[in-house]
Amino acid sequence: MENLLNNAEITTQKALSHLQKVLAKFNANKVHPDMLKNISIDYHGIDSPLEQLATIKISNNSTLTIKPWEKKLTVAIQKAILKNNEHDFNIKSDGEIVYATRPSLTEESRTKIVKQVDKKAEESKVVIRNIRKTIKDKIKQATKSEDEIKRAENELQKLINSTIKKIEALQEAKKKEIMKI
Repeated sequence: MENLLNNAEITTQKALSHLQKVLAKFNANKVHPDMLKNISIDYHGIDSPLEQLATIKISNNSTLTIKPWEKKLTVAIQKAILKNNEHDFNIKSDGEIVYATRPSLTEESRTKIVKQVDKKAEESKVVIRNIRKTIKDKIKQATKSEDEIKRAENELQKLINSTIKKIEALQEAKKKEIMKI
């Protein structure tokens, strides 16, 4: 029984860590190479992540420089960034390097980012609830005693409630950071 609860705690911590990494990408003040993490480029018929085809560096607080390892990928990189432009980058190129500049955020764009943060936090809560359901089912299979089941379910619920509060705290802190001018 304790093993199941320990497993639940480890799994919820992993979900919380994942959310922290995801929320770190949402930054109102500075750009970060992780903002281009979901960009893929068709390279010889294979979808390849941008970071495997180019060097991505922070030029200043609002600009990323992307230097492809093959010059012919410059146009494909520009198109891929524009296609998946969830951070509203303006794209320029000098033929060798692609510049992804994020304009100063308006109230509207900050609100848009906050909505994305809310969505990611809600997705994490769903993951936590699914963990609860899975562990509850395992508890019921592993135990015959109703008292044992109730005790374990109560401990599990305390863990879930605590984790959801942590998710909400992360969410609120990130929202305040984004809306701060």
